[in-house]
Amino acid sequence: MEEIKTSKMNEQAAANALYTAQVAAKLLTDLEKNFGSRYEEDDRRGEEVQAIRQALHTAIEAAANLYAYELESIAFVEAEASKQ
Repeated sequence: MEEIKTSKMNEQAAANALYTAQVAAKLLTDLEKNFGSRYEEDDRRGEEVQAIRQALHTAIEAAANLYAYELESIAFVEAEASKQ
């Protein structure tokens, strides 16, 4: 029973990680729509937009990695449960 409970917890964590990536992607899309090429290269606001862009890319990548880890965990738990 513990394996099944752990698997369900991993499924929820995977869903949360995927949702986080989707939210960050939506924010990145909104950022690009609203501020994408609005500022000159030497404009300080453009630098801030670039910093936000990079942070969102990092958040998307981290959430995707977490999602992949949770899927691996689910597969491992289910494989172990099927052995028993």
